[in-house]
This record gives sequence, structure tokens and C-alpha cells, in this order.
Amino acid sequence: EAVYEVGVAALVTDASGGPAELTRELWPMGGERRLVVDRRTTGVDPVEQLSCEERRYRLMDGETLLGEEVHAGQNHWYFKAEVVTMLQLAGFADIEVTGDYTGIPFGAEHTDAIVFVCRKAGGVSRASG
Repeated sequence: EAVYEVGVAALVTDASGGPAELTRELWPMGGERRLVVDRRTTGVDPVEQLSCEERRYRLMDGETLLGEEVHAGQNHWYFKAEVVTMLQLAGFADIEVTGDYTGIPFGAEHTDAIVFVCRKAGGVSRASG
């Protein structure tokens, strides 16, 4: 059983007060088999930068349901500056931030992914004395 706590979270609903929009992913597994993943946001906590969702996994063979599982999950989001700071504190350098796997500097036009490319900085030099 998946358990999660959000604190004070706003329940996400559509304009009519019904459940939030459902997103669906289809993963081919060979032949007629596929994994269908339905995801529905169940809460958002902007203070903790946390979103919660319900994920429903269905293994299908053609139109036949072979198995089904439902799990709760949560995602913690970070802003660009937060990730850059964490990378710097962890010793990374030459940090490039691009969008949607294009190699183009990240901007408002990028809506799918933010990509951080960097290298681990060399050792710390110490002054002798």
C-alpha cells in the first residue's frame, strides 16, 4: 500500500469540480501486449513544491486485461536556479542549462524538459603554509 502525506494541499479539480485531467501513456511490450499508464493529479502543495498523483497501471493483451495496479506517487519539483545551486554545491562546474533535449539554452518556449549538462570540478587545491 502506497502512503503519502502532503500537508495542506489543494485538491486539483476541473472547472465543474470533477477530477483533474487524466494523462495516458502507452508502452508497447511486443505483440498485442501493452502497458497502459493513467496518471491523475490528486493534489498540489506549492509551498513544499510537491505534487501528488494517482497512477493506474494496466497490462493489456489486445482488449484483454491481464493485470491492474493502482499506486499513489509524488513528485518534487525544483526551479532552475535551485538545481544550478545544488550542482555547484556538489562540486560541478561548466553548467549548461538547455531545453527539450535541443541543446538550445533553456527558455519559455521549452515545455517538455529542462536539461542540465555539467562536469565534476577537479580536486580542491589547498594552500600550504
